Amino acid sequence: MTDSDAAADAVLLALIRDRDEAALGMLYDRHGRLLYSLIRRIVGDVTDAEEVTQDAFVRIWDQAATFDRSRGTALGWMVAIARRLAIDKTRSRGYSARSKEVELKNGHDNPGHNPSAHQEDALIDKEQRQTVGHALSVLDQPHRDVIDLAYFEGLSHSGIAERLQIPLGTVKTRIRNAMSALRDHMTGHRESDS
Repeated sequence: MTDSDAAADAVLLALIRDRDEAALGMLYDRHGRLLYSLIRRIVGDVTDAEEVTQDAFVRIWDQAATFDRSRGTALGWMVAIARRLAIDKTRSRGYSARSKEVELKNGHDNPGHNPSAHQEDALIDKEQRQTVGHALSVLDQPHRDVIDLAYFEGLSHSGIAERLQIPLGTVKTRIRNAMSALRDHMTGHRESDS
C-alpha cells in the first residue's frame, strides 16, 4: 500500500466519521474483497463470511471516529475489526455445528446450489490465495508460522507463545517483522503491476 493509498483511506474514514455514506461505499469498493477474503478464511463459510463482512463495515461506520492515524493505517485498523468479528463468530456458541450443517447443505445435492456463483467464488478465492501465498513465501518458516496462527487461526499473542513454546516478546517481534516484510513485498508487487 502506498502512502497516497493510506492517506486516501484516512480521508475516507474522516468523511465516514462525518456520516458520508458515499465515502463508506468507496471504502467498501477499495477493500471489501480483501476483508471478505480474510473473514472467509477464518469462518470458513460463504454465508457467514458475507454476514461478518457486512458487520465489519457497520462497525467501521459506527467507530470511524476512533481511528487514530498515528497508530497505524486505516486498512490495518479495518483488518483488525474484521479479524476480531470473524474470530468472535467462530467462538459463538454452536458455530461449529451450524457451519458443518451449512457445508452439507451447500453441497452439489442442494437444489438451490448455484454452480456458476460457486465457480466464481472459487476462482476469486484461488487468485487471492495465490497472492497471499506468494507474499507469505517471502517469509521464513518461524515468521510464517506466527502470521498463520495469528491471522488465520485467530490465536492471541499469548496463545501463539503457548502453542509454539516461545516467549511472548519473540511472538510480538516476529509478527511485527513479518508484517513489515509483507507490507514491503506487497507495496513492491503493486508498484511493479502498474
